[in-house]
Amino acid sequence: MKKHHNEPTESNLIALEQHVTVYGPRLSRLCFSLCKNAHDAEDLYQETWLRVVRAYDRYDPSRPFAVWINRICINCYRDLCRRRRDTLAFDSTEHMDEFFASLPDADSEQRADYAALYNAMQRLSADEQAAVSLFYFDEYDGKAAAQMLGKSYSHFRLILHRAKNKLKGELET
Repeated sequence: MKKHHNEPTESNLIALEQHVTVYGPRLSRLCFSLCKNAHDAEDLYQETWLRVVRAYDRYDPSRPFAVWINRICINCYRDLCRRRRDTLAFDSTEHMDEFFASLPDADSEQRADYAALYNAMQRLSADEQAAVSLFYFDEYDGKAAAQMLGKSYSHFRLILHRAKNKLKGELET
């Protein structure tokens, strides 16, 4: 029986299983930091792994897997944002509660600060949200984050600078 070009080989499936174990938790956090609610984050997580499976034969093992999968995730997130174009702040108290439950030991004052930051983040473009999430929340250096976004380092710095200025303006009002 002839294999379809997108059908993973047995060795690829073994490697993918290992990648899920190693990179799954960090990818899950990235998805949640981008989407800000568990439902959308889970959809993004699944869509990312689906694209990874479909494109695994094109993965270059000489390059870091984390960079490759994060770039796929960010592209999936951009697609999600393009389809929506209606980014809202917390779309329900349930989503806000899920977000705060994910924060370590946040008291009511910190929750208010996080809510303001969350709402301000929602007003950023998808690239700006991804840049802030990768650099500040996931703590990637600028060059790695730029590579994941498919941007030059100088363009990434410009995106991050604009995002910081927008956030500063939003949070100072």
